[in-house]
Amino acid sequence: AWLGHAYFMTGAYDEAIQTLKRGVRRDAGYIAFHLFLAASHAASGNLEEAKREAAEVLKNNPEFTLEAYTGFIGHKNPADLERDLAAMRKAGLPD
Repeated sequence: AWLGHAYFMTGAYDEAIQTLKRGVRRDAGYIAFHLFLAASHAASGNLEEAKREAAEVLKNNPEFTLEAYTGFIGHKNPADLERDLAAMRKAGLPD
């Protein structure tokens, strides 16, 4: 999941999506795969897939919020956090 997220953060969305899809095939219940897939699809403009992955996040954790994510993730650069949050909002994940 973190390799996929690293690809996302560098703008390598196709690589992020392929990496994260491999992760889903290994463990479909691991929320981070779906979370970063939602962000990667949203950032690449594929909102239909982004919303589908966001629905998987919420199916696995109905209490998920971006506020909770912000408290969990450790971005040193505020712009990196905002990049994550903007893509996840675009995918339809709740604040």
